Amino acid sequence: MSSSSDTYVRQDAAELSSQAVERFTDALIELKTTTRSGSSLSIYDEFVAVHWAVTRLNPDNAHGRPAFLPWHREYLYRFEQELRNVDSGVALPYWNWSAIDGTTADGEPEFADVSSQPPEWSPTPVFDAIFSDDFLGGAGDPDSGAVTNGFYTRMDDPQTRTVEGWSLPQVLADEAGGGDTVFRRNTALNGSAWTGWQSRVEGQVIGASDYPSFRQRLESHPHNTGHTWTGGQMSRMISPFDPLFWLHHAEVDRVWLHWQKVQVQDDDWAGTYQGVPADGHRIDDDMWPWNADGRRPNVPQAIEDVLPDVPSGDTVQVQDALDPYDYDYIYDSDSQAGLGLACGSVCTSILDACGSRR
Repeated sequence: MSSSSDTYVRQDAAELSSQAVERFTDALIELKTTTRSGSSLSIYDEFVAVHWAVTRLNPDNAHGRPAFLPWHREYLYRFEQELRNVDSGVALPYWNWSAIDGTTADGEPEFADVSSQPPEWSPTPVFDAIFSDDFLGGAGDPDSGAVTNGFYTRMDDPQTRTVEGWSLPQVLADEAGGGDTVFRRNTALNGSAWTGWQSRVEGQVIGASDYPSFRQRLESHPHNTGHTWTGGQMSRMISPFDPLFWLHHAEVDRVWLHWQKVQVQDDDWAGTYQGVPADGHRIDDDMWPWNADGRRPNVPQAIEDVLPDVPSGDTVQVQDALDPYDYDYIYDSDSQAGLGLACGSVCTSILDACGSRR
């Protein structure tokens, strides 16, 4: 939950300045190459281990049931705070596959006009910006699926053009990754498919009148679609190993925020959630690993040994992650959040023309 009085902004990844991209990716590298005292995994890879381990609870606390959205909201926020511990001017950007561009005076999400000439939004510039050599890199090698470009090459000899430094730790590869430590993606990535994702979000996801329908539709498509479209580790439960995961889930969280704003009445954010009688999915249940009820995932001892310790008393219930304004981030598409007033030092340090889009 919110740990700072300063509000910072999550921005469309395709609109980041080159300086913002460099600072964000530098922070990722720092987490990937920093190990806490007493741990054998980097801070980055601890988050990969947690995401895989949560699926080994009975039931899974983070997928396929109502807590999918609140669990990932808290999880992303925790990761973002680690990034900000490296560089306080960094925030998670989002991969805008929904084409949500802003909000109306009533808080309804506004979608970019994809039928105009030229269209206000199209997947090509988004694809070109995010999957570029200086950002997240593109498809896997045609022969092996190995990712060979992207910011990861800054971790290696630039003459080799490899991303060996961005490898999956052997313990995670052995227990969760099929033994493969190499960073891989599908050998062809076609951004034109996202136009269909936009129409899906506008026509069916945002239009859902109740939480169960909304969650199921969003989690199925475009969420699951984004993971399988990317392939490689992104298509498995070790998906946070691919940094695209964070941008993908920031977009999932952003779509949820805009749906919540349509549904909420009298700031009753809890009223927009409907749980089920399963551990971790009731509104007043603790979410693992921030739980005090003793639940632990059924994982091999090798994974148990590398899971990060959560301090006693650090507990988060489902209901704690329902109000997006309890956190200290906002999205640049959320004009009702008072973007121009909330920007502060974050916007002046790394974001271009903060507040000018609305």
